Amino acid sequence: MARPTTGEYLVSLLSLHIARTVFNGIVVVLFAFIALVTMFALVEELGDDDIGYSAWSALSYIGLTMPRRVYELLPYAAFIGALVGLGQLASHSELLVMRSAGYSKVQIFLSVCLPATGLLLVGFALGEFLAPVTEERANALKTRLAGDTDAFYIDGGHWYREGGLYVSIDGIAADSSLRGIVLYELDDNKRVRTIRRASSAVYAPKGDAHIWQLQRVVETKFSSPSELVTTRYDTYDWRTNADPRLLSARALLEPRRMSLQGLFYQVGYMQREGLAPVRYELALYAKLFQPFAVIGLCLVALSFILGPLRERGIGVRLAVGILVGLMFKYLQDLFGPVSMVYELPAWLGVLIPIILCWLLGFIGFRRIG
Repeated sequence: MARPTTGEYLVSLLSLHIARTVFNGIVVVLFAFIALVTMFALVEELGDDDIGYSAWSALSYIGLTMPRRVYELLPYAAFIGALVGLGQLASHSELLVMRSAGYSKVQIFLSVCLPATGLLLVGFALGEFLAPVTEERANALKTRLAGDTDAFYIDGGHWYREGGLYVSIDGIAADSSLRGIVLYELDDNKRVRTIRRASSAVYAPKGDAHIWQLQRVVETKFSSPSELVTTRYDTYDWRTNADPRLLSARALLEPRRMSLQGLFYQVGYMQREGLAPVRYELALYAKLFQPFAVIGLCLVALSFILGPLRERGIGVRLAVGILVGLMFKYLQDLFGPVSMVYELPAWLGVLIPIILCWLLGFIGFRRIG
């Protein structure tokens, strides 16, 4: 096996030096963001008069939501951290010396991508495995503090559709049982045929069948326009395609707070039922395309440092970083609703800001001598 040459060894050392400096910059920026977000969130939660928060309860809630907050901050921490790290190298003329020694701007970019890739792996673990679980527990904690109950109640109820069956659910308890269920069964002419009201429901599968056992049921059948038949049951088995993945507290999270697996499942269900899953598709593609967004922002950071911000101080670099990060976020927030209004594909609404980011970085990169 051939031993690495002196030049290859030097390139490897330079790559590690750049990656380590950028990584340190990202970590510093991320911790600064976390401190700011924690402070603002604490003030917001303690100012909520509808919930009897103690300081410890508020901190517990913020701690449970922190994995989601960190996941959302990662792209901006990567961009501003790359600006800080590369700016430090530029201030000490290290980048100039590297390029004079033949270290190309492409090699510098690849070195910057090393810590960004590690960051993406951490972000994936947070967003897919930890954040959905802690977010569900945070909602349960807030609900318990607000209403002194273990059940999470939804304003306006949560609606589920399965063919001609429409189901309204008032709340979901900590043990995943349902509260306040109403089943509206429609005939082929879209007229209500049967209404079943239940105080609660427990998931009780039998083999491969998904069964929810309804408790204290009042059934009203419309046998004719002028005749109603009311029957009461202690328990009633509701056979359905809905398992706890569709009817659970985790399924009631905002789409952007759900895991990829949960989003795929929710989108599949809505497509089967002929519903519009645009909100969930936007969240799904935002998660899938996040690596391209992070690498694109790193490219923009490098083009700034090797270009117009080469001789600028840390204050100017931070200001530019915050401004560009805010612009990128506003574009993301803009094109999502635009794609819904104009019925554009959800993936296009997510991809347009990322494409603009890459174009900005590529144009700046090409102009570097």
